[in-house]
Amino acid sequence: MQPYCALGMGLKCAGHEVTVSSKPIPYKEASEKTLAAAIEVVVGNEGMQSKAFELGEKIQGKDGVANAVEAFHRHLGLMG
Repeated sequence: MQPYCALGMGLKCAGHEVTVSSKPIPYKEASEKTLAAAIEVVVGNEGMQSKAFELGEKIQGKDGVANAVEAFHRHLGLMG
């Protein structure tokens, strides 16, 4: 239930799409029932769990916070 997700639902990892969560739930459609259903999709999907583990292995050594700050500064024109 995010208005937008930078890392998300279907990101590219080494040129391949890696889906690691359920599809986004529009804010106005969010309820206990829709959130529970989304959690069930993720928890019950072995392929998605495997991809999440694979993605975790690939990004484990990355400094995500520093990279996010750098990207933010680049976007604002504070860095070259």
